[in-house]
Amino acid sequence: MFLRGFISGFKIEKEYREKIINSVFVAAFFSLTVFLFAPANLYFTNVLEFPFYFHEILPVLLVLCLISTMTAVGILFLLSSKSSVYQKAVSIVFILTILLWIQGNIFVWHYGVFDGRKIEWERHLLKGFIELFVWVLLLCAAVIKSKALYKFVKKISIFFILVQLIWTVTAMVKAPKQGFKKYVIDENGKFDFRSKNIIILVLDSFQSDIFQEIIEEDNYYRDIFEDFTYFRNALAGFPTTYLSVTMFLTGRYYDNSLPIQEFIKEAFLSSSSLPKVLKNSGFNVDLFPDHPFEIYCDKTVASNIVERGRSIIKISPRTLYNIYTLSFFRYSPHFLKKYFYEHNLQFFQKTFVKIKNTSLPSHGTKDDLRFIEDIESKSKVVGEGYGFKFFHLWGLHPPFVLTENLEYIELPSEDRGNAKRQGKGLLQLVKKFLDTLKRNGIYDSSMIFIIGDHGLGFEVKIAADLPTAYAPERNLLLQEVKGSAIPLILVKPFGSRGKLKISDAPVCLSDIPKTIASELKLKGEFPGIAMLENKEPVERKRVFLMYSWQHKYFDEDYLPTMEEYIIRGHSWFDESWKKSGKKFIPLR
Repeated sequence: MFLRGFISGFKIEKEYREKIINSVFVAAFFSLTVFLFAPANLYFTNVLEFPFYFHEILPVLLVLCLISTMTAVGILFLLSSKSSVYQKAVSIVFILTILLWIQGNIFVWHYGVFDGRKIEWERHLLKGFIELFVWVLLLCAAVIKSKALYKFVKKISIFFILVQLIWTVTAMVKAPKQGFKKYVIDENGKFDFRSKNIIILVLDSFQSDIFQEIIEEDNYYRDIFEDFTYFRNALAGFPTTYLSVTMFLTGRYYDNSLPIQEFIKEAFLSSSSLPKVLKNSGFNVDLFPDHPFEIYCDKTVASNIVERGRSIIKISPRTLYNIYTLSFFRYSPHFLKKYFYEHNLQFFQKTFVKIKNTSLPSHGTKDDLRFIEDIESKSKVVGEGYGFKFFHLWGLHPPFVLTENLEYIELPSEDRGNAKRQGKGLLQLVKKFLDTLKRNGIYDSSMIFIIGDHGLGFEVKIAADLPTAYAPERNLLLQEVKGSAIPLILVKPFGSRGKLKISDAPVCLSDIPKTIASELKLKGEFPGIAMLENKEPVERKRVFLMYSWQHKYFDEDYLPTMEEYIIRGHSWFDESWKKSGKKFIPLR
């Protein structure tokens, strides 16, 4: 009698212990997947776009995992008195976590770059129904076959936890170098100017022939740029931003022979580095790139680069919100993604600029509007001597959401007409920028560059006063290459006066350091020519490196294979362009 009772008690204790173990592992599997491995997956597939190291946010993620695990275990134990209900609950949580893992690692569809463009959800309906079928099937199996499934939940949970842990550690080891994260860009003096200034204002993607078309149609925009020279026979070095910034600040071309971040470091520390030479010459040098990884963040390069220190950074609620919202977007099924993209993101990411229709998704153009509002209200002259400012605005990047009247609305298409509308709006913002410099009394004593870092890739519309030598057969691919390669370049020298001048001298963005050094009589090994002294023949040999860009290259050590074009003649003419036959393959 006593033995039978003892055995019965032992069985109850064993069953109780099994419930504890299964509950803990299933709850841990769910919590680690959602609150640790999902943001880790997002972080290490976009590592350069986060301004902090993963280990700095890790303690916060682990605390959230612990809280979630304890909460889930508690809820499961509330159901443990009824064995069938408990097993179904454990099985559902387990299968739900498996589905989330599948969604974040297998059902990873391409929705485009998250730059504010509206996602065409209807185009992905088939994928959504495939996902829905899998979700319904597995969740039904979790309910119907819960007793059989319950026997394996512990082992499978351990297996998936280990798989995700190994992936995270491997991704951490293989992550690109993130030296720039040792520093932060101090924005406290962003709108503080000196009595004399060199200013580079980048209107990202502003294609040169679009500017030409705007000033041909309306003299109002031409008059904004009196005192400037418009170099329309211009050439970028690359079709995207990543290496363009290094090129126009150092004159150096990238050729895939080094990892990108190593090249950027070497270029910014070299004798052709404009910021470094200016800083060594006593300039106050402030760099404000779109992303910190576009420059080499070092105190020898810029005055507004400061060390972050070794303490763990304070993780703001907004930082956590953003990383989790984007993680949930990736790990949620198609029919829930729209909620995270169009509703939750807007709530935290709206800016406080007084613009129309703030219900539109957050977008870089909002930052441009805020930049102008800030410079109008906060700019001041803080001292004598020379200062250097580099500002990078969102510019003419699609989607197009800005009108010529500075209304922030969703323009219906990404065509040339709407590019011109946004371009006119941007030029209105530049006018406000220039007017602010005039009010502060530093316009005349400033040398100003207003540039695009590349073009949009639209077909080039030849100006009426630039007849081509002949009309070759139309090459659509070449039109896209040319459209990516002709950036806006406007230059106002110190003390310049007069109507807008148009020059067809052959120039490159890489000539900017040489141009500034020539004006200031600075010594340095700057490549290229001084634009304002350009006596080169129109047939000057120039180089453009074309590649097909995908967002994933931000987190790879090299660019994709680059094809070299040689340009001899006006950069807008087909006949000036020839492939050299040389390709720069990444040295992986």
